[in-house]
Amino acid sequence: MASVADIRTYVYGATYDSWNRVQTMTYPDGEVVIYHYNAAGQVESMTSNRQGRQSVIVDRIGYDKEGHTVYTKLGNGTETTYTYDKQRERLQVMNLTADGQTVMENRYRYDAVDNILGITNAANPTSLTKLNKAKLGGRSSHTYEYDELNRLVHANGKAKRASYDMVMSFGRMSEPLTKIQKVDSTTTAKSYNFAYKYEDSNHPTAPTQIGYDHYTYDANGNPTLVTNDSTNTTREMYWDEDNRLMVLSDNGKTSRYTYNATGERIMKSYGTMEGVYINGAPQGITLTNVDFRLHQDKMSKLFCAWFALKFHETDNFTLYPASILSVNKNRFTKHYFLGDKRIASRIGTGMFNNVYGRNGSYVTAGQQDYAERMNQIQKQKEAYYKQQGIAPGVPTMKGAYGDPENTKRGYNSIIDTLGNHDVPQGWIQTPRPNTTPNTNPGPPVSWNDPSNPDDPQAGYGYIPNDTTKEETFFYHSDHLGSTSYITDDKANITQYDAYLPYGELLVDEHSSSEDLPYKFNGKQFDDEIGLYYYGARYMDPIISLWYGVDNLTEKYVSVSSYTYCDGSPIANIDVMGMFPKGIVVKHVETVVLYQAVGSANTLMGIPHEVTYYTFTESAAHLLSLVANVPITYVKNARLEEFISQPEGNCITIGGSPNNARILVSPYYLDNSKGGQDYDLWFRQFSHEVGHTKQIARDKGLTKYLLKTIAGYIKAGNHDDALREIEAEQGTKTYNAFRGFVKTHFKASVENLFKNDKLKGKDKIEQINKWWNEFKKQTSNKK
Repeated sequence: MASVADIRTYVYGATYDSWNRVQTMTYPDGEVVIYHYNAAGQVESMTSNRQGRQSVIVDRIGYDKEGHTVYTKLGNGTETTYTYDKQRERLQVMNLTADGQTVMENRYRYDAVDNILGITNAANPTSLTKLNKAKLGGRSSHTYEYDELNRLVHANGKAKRASYDMVMSFGRMSEPLTKIQKVDSTTTAKSYNFAYKYEDSNHPTAPTQIGYDHYTYDANGNPTLVTNDSTNTTREMYWDEDNRLMVLSDNGKTSRYTYNATGERIMKSYGTMEGVYINGAPQGITLTNVDFRLHQDKMSKLFCAWFALKFHETDNFTLYPASILSVNKNRFTKHYFLGDKRIASRIGTGMFNNVYGRNGSYVTAGQQDYAERMNQIQKQKEAYYKQQGIAPGVPTMKGAYGDPENTKRGYNSIIDTLGNHDVPQGWIQTPRPNTTPNTNPGPPVSWNDPSNPDDPQAGYGYIPNDTTKEETFFYHSDHLGSTSYITDDKANITQYDAYLPYGELLVDEHSSSEDLPYKFNGKQFDDEIGLYYYGARYMDPIISLWYGVDNLTEKYVSVSSYTYCDGSPIANIDVMGMFPKGIVVKHVETVVLYQAVGSANTLMGIPHEVTYYTFTESAAHLLSLVANVPITYVKNARLEEFISQPEGNCITIGGSPNNARILVSPYYLDNSKGGQDYDLWFRQFSHEVGHTKQIARDKGLTKYLLKTIAGYIKAGNHDDALREIEAEQGTKTYNAFRGFVKTHFKASVENLFKNDKLKGKDKIEQINKWWNEFKKQTSNKK
């Protein structure tokens, strides 16, 4: 086997306004995407400039007073309108038009607890002769039935000529017991009759048999082997210590995956297995290595992104340096988002001269020569194997017999023998303090700026080509974010997809060679293995289960950790996180972390997905009442996880009360600690939002910080400072209000917010009833 090893660097850039909103995003080919906002701070359009050529990605977005999107016009002229139920704010009609003609018109029916009973699309775009020459798409209808626990037990429907009927049953923990599916006139879905067996006492909710498939699991509950009695096929899976799928092999056809430090997949490859087996056990697998350097400014804003990857692989690979870019052997594709919703994808033109060591390119992540670092590690590793008398192994997998999967000894246990590899030998080394017990730690640790061979900017290494040949594709999704139609830059329909309840493709049509893989829930479908990639896990739409254990399994103790969306895939979307969803909303944005490096103080960084949270409408309402602060202060507060915060602590800072940042201890986002303690959250943050009044009085970050610190010095401690006493009044009021609701109404504030079936405005209405009575009672006591 002749393997390929290279290191590639992609550089991105971004600018922000004073509200931490992205103003511009510079892509690795130099394209600058500009975000435009309305007076309320919501994105209203998105434009692009590449080499002087202007284009529109999102022409216009309209919102109602509740903040719902009611109108979207994309850059190719397609328009979507959304109509909501005024009483319960449920989506009633979604209408997509192109050139003034209807392409899709989804109408929704609900039951009393907001389960979707039916979706009907009466539009038939095959009559659009100008924009749909391939006759893609058509009418569709679906009906759904649920059990008493709101689990989908029966669904049937049709799209164009294809039809289906699905019946499922569940156990006490929502684990599937049976799944019977019949399909007709479809080439993409199959009929089957599955019975699920659960016979592993160590993993009672993990199926050991589904139809003819038999499952074996590791100690953590990850499936490691699937064998089929009928076809004699075998699927093998290998997971890392963080329960991430690293290798999946279907009878020798092997897919490999690499993840970054945040757990996001940054590379996948597919091809025939390159390895050695002894008694059926793999004795070595080609490994991939990733190097990152995170650079961050004082405000945690991302300015410039670096990504460097070294890999030994076949040509069939895809790189994901960040959510905005995917790269394979022949081309790259750029992606455009509004929040976490993919709006469009553009096939890039031109090429990159960014492979280390080729054509004069010697820039790597963090401006350091990590190729040399890897070479040094490899040389010392081989020397260590030789010293230990370990056989060298086959030429294509040198040193495989010394790898941890064979020696049962991890690299960490021999790192002292291998030496320090923070940076290559001869470079500026990071000083290390004295760690000898019972001795002086030595002088303070300090070091110079890292070496700075080059100053690459966003667009580094890109060689442009004719930008007029770029193809742009726009996504048109349903209420779940599942791609229904894709249109090109002329609004021609190029792709149509219709789904069964768990994401199997009932219809999959294309008018071009492009088959964009973002389908059910907008997630990437890995066609080579038949699984959807959701970020934390992979989902098998055929068996309607996750591969691997849910990260939040401790939170949902009454539900099988393998069950997708609690058995209700039509109304729910799987989300990641360990936060109280009744109190805060999670937001993810692609940013670049940076800092000044080198003598020129050049700002450098790498792509990174930043997570932050804002309070829900109902939680903001309650907090504004108990803390006696304007609700706009609370609604605009941005909560950010701050790793250095001690357990249970938070800090509120900001130059304006409408732009406050609350730095939150990881304790509040850890499901095993405070992540689901709603009472703890309200007690803590009724205090924190009280500081926004002080920010408003001080009219500036510097004065706010100086007066706050002076108060701590004067009081001699944190808790007795006047500003903390003032903010603590919010917590006292909340505690009194909570107790009043419990004794007077025999109700629970926490349970009100945990009720995900109740709309936000209904929660606000209930809070107001309780609050009015609470204020009346407290006034009478005075």
